[in-house]
Amino acid sequence: MKMNRAFSKLKLLLERIIYRINGIIVYPSFPLSNKGKITLLKIMPGHRSDPALILTLYGFKMNVDKVGEGIESHLRLFGTYEKGTLQIMRFILKEGSAFLDGGANIGFMSLYASKLVGPQGKVFAFEPYPETYNKLLENLGLNTHSDNVQTFQLALSNEAGPGVIYEHITPSAGSNSMLASFADHDSTEITQTTLDEIVGPDENVDLIKLDIEGFEYKAVLGGLKVIERHRPALIIEVNQEISPHEEIDALMTLLQTLGYELFKPTFHMHKESKIERVHSRSQLSEFNKLYAFMDKHLASMPRQLQILARSTVNHML
Repeated sequence: MKMNRAFSKLKLLLERIIYRINGIIVYPSFPLSNKGKITLLKIMPGHRSDPALILTLYGFKMNVDKVGEGIESHLRLFGTYEKGTLQIMRFILKEGSAFLDGGANIGFMSLYASKLVGPQGKVFAFEPYPETYNKLLENLGLNTHSDNVQTFQLALSNEAGPGVIYEHITPSAGSNSMLASFADHDSTEITQTTLDEIVGPDENVDLIKLDIEGFEYKAVLGGLKVIERHRPALIIEVNQEISPHEEIDALMTLLQTLGYELFKPTFHMHKESKIERVHSRSQLSEFNKLYAFMDKHLASMPRQLQILARSTVNHML
């Protein structure tokens, strides 16, 4: 029995070491093309592309692959992902809240939000890429609490209509983008929509998460009526390596004009941390989360964030 436990711990340690090596391989400065990186990742020890059924730290099940250093590999090894994002979601989302997940990927954030908002709440999950969308549906189907999740095989943008998504802009899973700068990659035809078209005037939205590989600004432009009507909190991925810098600047200026205060986490996105105010793109790292809050979101946050930053939090799930 002790031998089995020791072997399991050693196996997990080795898998986590391999995961860290994968992280080095996918880093932009690693001297290989994306195709070369993907090939190298596939021959790494422990690589598996077959799904593994896991139980997350929050009590829901998911089928995940082990691919690169993306969300699926991280979930398989640690049972969680982006604890800093989850921390903000817990502050904002209550029973009966509505969460909009732009770039839902395989469904982790949507499933987490589904438990937070409960049967009376709503989750809107957007994922345009066909293969990933099918995984999203599969993972929702594994969990009975996901009846409050409505899915859309649509990409969020500033206009509705046909579009193209370019595949594997980095070797990490889920890294597909509509940015024209990746037009040399394999592509798939998709359909675009806007938040203003999807969210009706009677629908409430409390929190919007946008992680859509450089199209975040366009998604905000396509949702200005929703944002002005409800003033939701926003969690926005900012990747300065791929996103046009002028669009990041315009996004931050627009949100500030709408009355939002902007923040970033003080630590890595995989850790819970304090948040600090930012005013310009120069204050953001190459890869960051941008939080946009109104006074109503900040009312009880600072003290809670300080407490969370100093202690290990036992999640409510």
